[in-house]
Amino acid sequence: AFGFDLGVGSHQMVCEEQRCILQTKAVPKGFVRMFLKDEVYETSTLSIENPENPVWLSYQKKEVKYKNDQRSEKISQLQVDANQIVNIQNKKAWPRLENVFDMSSMPYVIRDKLLQQQSVEKLVVQDFKEQIPLTLKSIESEIRLKTKFSKSDQLTTKLEFNSQSHLIKVWYLNDFELFPAKIFVKNLKKDRTVILELASAPKLP
Repeated sequence: AFGFDLGVGSHQMVCEEQRCILQTKAVPKGFVRMFLKDEVYETSTLSIENPENPVWLSYQKKEVKYKNDQRSEKISQLQVDANQIVNIQNKKAWPRLENVFDMSSMPYVIRDKLLQQQSVEKLVVQDFKEQIPLTLKSIESEIRLKTKFSKSDQLTTKLEFNSQSHLIKVWYLNDFELFPAKIFVKNLKKDRTVILELASAPKLP
């Protein structure tokens, strides 16, 4: 088995007036861009009226595709209403659950719960097709992790979750206020794995 970097991404969270907006982007880099040019932009919105209990409000995903010198965009949206979560494009709806978040914001919500010593059980991931209840499999502290931004191993807190369709592992940096350093997501149904790794030391406020 072998692997290589498909691209670079960035995550930026801005909080003001009792609301946080997380923006992420993923763009192919280097020679890979000669064959794969698609870009992904995501926006998650959270309410922090109660800082100890963030509430998910919305999620948008914009996919930019390039084919035969033609550029196309596809926008998908999830909106949280009073009692339900709605896929804006196909009008499919699910019940609004207490601990439901999109996949992009979930690692940061888990971080906040860990910092506040709250339970990270009974979390639910919402995507465009289904709700995915997560089962906490393990929490391990003082786990050494090789990173791209340091020559020495970093001590992390590693969490592992599973569901009927996914296996998720997240490593949080102990010396950087439990900032997520590595995220591993495997879709068990499609046998597809995505790994995100922090390329530089986090800049904390």
